[in-house]
Amino acid sequence: MSQEVLQELPTVGVLGLGNLGAAIALRLVDAGLDVAGADTDEERSDALASQGVRVGIDAVFQSDVICVVTPDEESLRDSLAARVDWAPRCVVLCATVQPEAAVSLAEVLEMRGSQLVEAPVSGGALAARRGELSVMVSGPATGVRAAEPILAALANKRFDLGATGAASAVKLVNQLVLFATLGAVLEGQALAQSYGVSGDDLVEALRASTADSWAIQHLPFFVGLVRDYDEAKVPSANRPWRKDLAAFVAAAREGSTSAELASVLSSSLGDQLEAYARASAGVTQ
Repeated sequence: MSQEVLQELPTVGVLGLGNLGAAIALRLVDAGLDVAGADTDEERSDALASQGVRVGIDAVFQSDVICVVTPDEESLRDSLAARVDWAPRCVVLCATVQPEAAVSLAEVLEMRGSQLVEAPVSGGALAARRGELSVMVSGPATGVRAAEPILAALANKRFDLGATGAASAVKLVNQLVLFATLGAVLEGQALAQSYGVSGDDLVEALRASTADSWAIQHLPFFVGLVRDYDEAKVPSANRPWRKDLAAFVAAAREGSTSAELASVLSSSLGDQLEAYARASAGVTQ
């Protein structure tokens, strides 16, 4: 990358340095961007200081573009309230939120002369580290252009979906389909095991049949994710199989559409998945 190109790249602040946020920050460093990062957990921030990430909340909010990788948009709202004169070029919202929350946030930023680019991602931390995320994009064209270096570094599959709110809606649909499949696998596994079929044999059969899906192919991913959340003491309500399903239900209520399946899953899948993951890892709670 030439020195001329480097000078044109925006500085980027990453707000939220959990598994996904840390991977995003390091990927952006690898892409040649000047990256600052901050998290409420100072240990997470300190762990990246030796890997090319400038650490500190002030450095994040002095950046041209802010990339938000927190469980929801509330930490950004708090920061906006505390920094009344703050206005970055744009905010890239990677968090999974309700569409109306994104619309409301975009209005707040617009009043400050800034723009919101929705960019919820799918694929997990390993895909982020390799720049192989799927990203759903919506927002004003000028904001999307400002976010282009970040989007290009993170994603190998990108879907431009139009006006603000659209990307968040599509991400919530993705989460519903993912977790519905996962719930079906876990429920089906109990039935199969009652007839003497091992979990491994069931998964092998499903992978070779019409039920095959990303969730079935990546069951160990969820075991590892539950372990990471347990070790980090992530609150139950902030884990995606609860938070995102609850957001889908709320968004459906706002849009007067059905959420029967999401409602059932939001009340049952979390405990079911976590029990399965801990048992698979030999963990008792």
